[in-house]
Amino acid sequence: MTVKAGSCSPGRTDARYAKLKTLVEYLVEAITGRKLKIKLVRVNEAASRVENTPMGGTRMDSLGGGGRAQAAPGFEYSFSREVEETEWTDYLVSGTVRTADGREISFRLHLSLKREEAYSEGFRLAVGEQPRDPLVVVLDGSYARLSGDFMPFDLDMDGVEDMVPLPSGNAGFLVLDLNGDGTVNDGSELFGPRTGNGFLELSSYDSDGNGWIDEADP
Repeated sequence: MTVKAGSCSPGRTDARYAKLKTLVEYLVEAITGRKLKIKLVRVNEAASRVENTPMGGTRMDSLGGGGRAQAAPGFEYSFSREVEETEWTDYLVSGTVRTADGREISFRLHLSLKREEAYSEGFRLAVGEQPRDPLVVVLDGSYARLSGDFMPFDLDMDGVEDMVPLPSGNAGFLVLDLNGDGTVNDGSELFGPRTGNGFLELSSYDSDGNGWIDEADP
């Protein structure tokens, strides 16, 4: 796993990320029993500066032109395991016993034992600012791609506009105009920015629980 460390205030930043790195490695090993090695990589200031000229000639500068300080990087570590065990034993004995008076007694014993066990476990560790990816609808059956254009939009609903990348081609964000004003005001009218799980937010509108959002759902 690689975590990018910012280039501002090198001494203080390096010390902070070093402590965070040690803490995360310890927590993951203590909870999962697996060693996690995190490598800190310094991002050169010139390389981390992103410039783009979207529609309308607006210039975006990730370090100074957006009117918003760059958020601290975040990362997520997930671990899951599923185990299924099946065990069975068949024991079959048969024979004949001859008694002293000449009689024969036949016997047969069949013993069958079976055990099945299944369990799963999971662990998720999230540090720093987490993804707020909204759901994207693609109309041509392909997959979602970014166009390289950006739009000022309050994605995380904090009253400050972020520079949000736009999907390309026949794709767009899935929108619900909650207040009916004909405008997508902020991330609360998209699916995903509030919880980080757009499909879970969308499923809350499946009132009849049939797995579809259709005319039967108000």
